[in-house]
Amino acid sequence: MKRKLTAGLKRNIVDLLVISAAVIGGTFLLRKADQAGAGKATPELPPSPHRITEAPAIRPRIIPGRMDNFKDAIVPKPIRSWDTKPRDGVTLRVSPDSASNQPSARVLLIPPTTAPVILEIQYTVDESVINMLSANDALKDRTDGVTVLVSTVGIAYNHFTLLKLDPLRITEQRKWLTHNLALPVGTTEVDFSIIGPPPDYNVFEDSCVISLPQLRIVSP
Repeated sequence: MKRKLTAGLKRNIVDLLVISAAVIGGTFLLRKADQAGAGKATPELPPSPHRITEAPAIRPRIIPGRMDNFKDAIVPKPIRSWDTKPRDGVTLRVSPDSASNQPSARVLLIPPTTAPVILEIQYTVDESVINMLSANDALKDRTDGVTVLVSTVGIAYNHFTLLKLDPLRITEQRKWLTHNLALPVGTTEVDFSIIGPPPDYNVFEDSCVISLPQLRIVSP
């Protein structure tokens, strides 16, 4: 057993010497190659004629489409809030009253986008809602802001973003806010849904007004 260990140890030493010699030799050759190539400029490759560039997004003045709540058609109505001029919009609201409960809406683009497009989204919590909640501490304590999930549905892939606001506690948000949403090529619809802020997703008394100044409602 002792002889076997000694022989094995010798083989390991020999293997280590061989590997070390190979590494030293390789390093020497690489160094010589670097010295030989010093001063020689590396030629630049010409730009590929097949390079793919994404077109910049455009902001059209008018985007034709229709709006519904995934069941019935919705017609934006003038809404005035925070002492500003009326804006055409729809109100998303979570309510136990089925007549006023409308937590979701969608915009069907007609036709789908053929180039990257910027859709301007103006949103707020109506001033009357903030006044009502501010006057009722019991209701105020049960709310924790509003979160709206905005998703684009398209031919290639879908995109998601969140609109978060809490004007009840953040006075700087007591106004209309703006989000510029990028719509990729082939977008067929844009969906809006109140989901509540994570991790609890509390939607108690949540509401949000959505205005899309570029949208022009077209007939079915």
